[in-house]
Amino acid sequence: MLPPFESLPIVCERLICRLPRPKDLDELYAIFSEASARTYTPAKVAPTRDAIANWAKPDLQERTGRSGLVVTTKGSPGEPLGIVEIAFNGLSSDVHFLIRESARGKGYMTEALSEIMRQNPEMGPFVAIVDAQNDPASKMLIKSGMKVREVFKSYRTHPALSPYPRDCILYSTN
Repeated sequence: MLPPFESLPIVCERLICRLPRPKDLDELYAIFSEASARTYTPAKVAPTRDAIANWAKPDLQERTGRSGLVVTTKGSPGEPLGIVEIAFNGLSSDVHFLIRESARGKGYMTEALSEIMRQNPEMGPFVAIVDAQNDPASKMLIKSGMKVREVFKSYRTHPALSPYPRDCILYSTN
């Protein structure tokens, strides 16, 4: 398995994508705790501070094959805007992302994901699965270079929306 993200940070036009730091914990917890952040996730409740601290540990990549990156603004203090997690399995990379509510609609996640994929083609193809009604995520993935590959009927439960499995869409770079 190739080790992901050997060249960090990933610098974009307006953003920096870097590994989490201990001082990011409070901001990450705030992002994960936003009620709107859980609308399209399978989680009923926000992760605990301990779970976020575990996710942010530097050895996550070696332990799980997953790499979590914090997306921040350029400059000081580099406010965390969200996260991109890439789970590389040796054949492809699953993409998971979350952005703070106040940063949505500004193209930050499109910029970050596009640059991550551009600088790390050996980790592709990149794939993401989103709720069929999550239009902002769908638009972002398409703008980032992914294409719709398949629609899964009654695929995943999103407790904030419904107790029943919902349709989801598979996006991929190939």
